[in-house]
Amino acid sequence: MSRGAMKGKHNVTVWYCPTDPSRYSFSLTYGGGICNFREFVDDPYLSGSYTTPQEALEAGIAEVKSDGQIS
Repeated sequence: MSRGAMKGKHNVTVWYCPTDPSRYSFSLTYGGGICNFREFVDDPYLSGSYTTPQEALEAGIAEVKSDGQIS
């Protein structure tokens, strides 16, 4: 389902990557819900594997602004 750009309050949270603790991932919540990216078996709510927390945060913000798809 295409959601278009999300409207309203949304939160991007940066976490350690579940497959490599020296890298970072992000989660995305909005409207009382959480995005289910299904990229990692151990944590389906995280997305990406970035070298810095800033990269993960920027990727999460870009996801909020995108017209991408979320399962």
